[in-house]
Amino acid sequence: MANDHSEIRTPASTTTTTSTPQPRTAPAPFDKSIADVILRTSDHVDFHVFTQVLIAASPFFEGLFEVPQPSPDQEQLKYGKPIIEVSEDSVALETLLRICYPINKPAGFSIEQIELALRAAMKYDMELPTTVLTGDLENVAKDRPMAVWAVACRLQLEDLARVAAKALSPSTLDFDSLGNMDGISAGDYYRLNRCHASIRSRAFVSNLLTPSPRPFDAHPPTAQRSSGRFSTTIPTPDIICRSSDGHEFLAHEAILSAASRLLVEKVGPAGAEPVNGVEPKILVFEVNDIVLASILRFCYNDAPEIESTTSLLHLVQIVAATERYKLNTAHVRAMSFWCDRAESSPLRAYCIAIQAGHLGCAKEAARAMLTLPLETYVPELETTPALAYHRLSEYYKTCRNVALVRLQKTLEVLHDPHSDSEQAEQPPPTPVEPESVGFVPAVFKLKRSKKNHPLLSQTWIRKQVTNSRSSAGSRPRQKYPALAELFTTATAEGPEGFWCSRCHPLAEDLIKADCDFKELMKEMDAVSRVWSVSTNADRSVWRQVELLI
Repeated sequence: MANDHSEIRTPASTTTTTSTPQPRTAPAPFDKSIADVILRTSDHVDFHVFTQVLIAASPFFEGLFEVPQPSPDQEQLKYGKPIIEVSEDSVALETLLRICYPINKPAGFSIEQIELALRAAMKYDMELPTTVLTGDLENVAKDRPMAVWAVACRLQLEDLARVAAKALSPSTLDFDSLGNMDGISAGDYYRLNRCHASIRSRAFVSNLLTPSPRPFDAHPPTAQRSSGRFSTTIPTPDIICRSSDGHEFLAHEAILSAASRLLVEKVGPAGAEPVNGVEPKILVFEVNDIVLASILRFCYNDAPEIESTTSLLHLVQIVAATERYKLNTAHVRAMSFWCDRAESSPLRAYCIAIQAGHLGCAKEAARAMLTLPLETYVPELETTPALAYHRLSEYYKTCRNVALVRLQKTLEVLHDPHSDSEQAEQPPPTPVEPESVGFVPAVFKLKRSKKNHPLLSQTWIRKQVTNSRSSAGSRPRQKYPALAELFTTATAEGPEGFWCSRCHPLAEDLIKADCDFKELMKEMDAVSRVWSVSTNADRSVWRQVELLI
């Protein structure tokens, strides 16, 4: 059969085991004896249908019946009718056939049933059922826009996605209602968020399911890939390290054994061509040549262990390989490389780690993401599950809220120059000789407030915390200065002076801010641990990820 969608098979080919249930006949009107063909569903229900109805409704079936078929023997027939096995279940096929047949049309189907039937209608190129079922979903979108948008993503129906997006409101934009978000990409998730924001601003994004053209190529041609490089000047190598793609590197069993006993346990017997009179053993690695070359450089302490041109994908594979082969020292250094690279492009790093199924690398990339705005796009979102991106978004929002709350509390406990200045009697007190308790910049001195100009009365540290809180909305894990840095920065901003009794509250504020900044980082680390545990608990996400690789 030329087409892969359906084919005529013998019943014997589907009953090779005794556990296969006997087919049952579909309800009326798909049980008529005068029908001339049988469609058998995946759940073993036989639909007796007319070929002329299928030909009129579907170019696919029209082409199928035009293909000459060999004369069927008795095993290929049921009641003298040929049997066509289809991959759909009986619910989807019955919905589809009732729309095609000249009978009362079905109504009241669930979104799940409509999706199954619509998928089949699109597969068999059935115009009428596709139009009817799409219209049903558009009507449902008013009440369940998120569920309809999810169907549109899975079936790649741009117009339906736009209808659902326009029906959304702040109360109905609930990604948690979609469960595991099967069949939805992180790119779809990102664009719906942008679309929702653009609707509020009376604009609309151009595409919901197809990424907009980008002025760069996110995936360079594979021809530009370089091979892994490793060589050693140590004489008499006695082992050949072979990568999964066939590249071989000469090494020394003693050095590999010192790096990891697990490597030596995997060594096979000698059998290669002699090298310098020594017949080397062979150690086969389940990694490509670039990853293997880096592993060997780690074992030999050969800098650079990881080349600067190594892609993020190869880098996460290197980290995974150091874990697999129990190269503990190499793993620490490889993770350090990963963290450094993730800081420059954390969202790309997160997506690549998710697709590689490496939670540790994904977690470090998520932490690095807190230093940048979340509302950014990378092409890797298109091949990343939406649930993984949703978890990142929720983690980011939680950390942002932690930062905002903590910094607001910091502002509330700092000395308020307004209240301090109101306690002073007017006219201003006569200047007194400053106490000789050390150096203090003029910037620490309280400034008398002016009416309607509250910012002029802020101390330096209050401005510092206020600015940090303003930035926390888009960069929750920014670089919060330590106590020593606060003092250094503050004293560099004003002319020379002396500490006086009025400056003591400001010094106390610096210490309070330093303590709160440290507590804030601890709170974010706690959020990270909770996020990690919840991600670990949902192993289905990682099973989905494995299917993408």
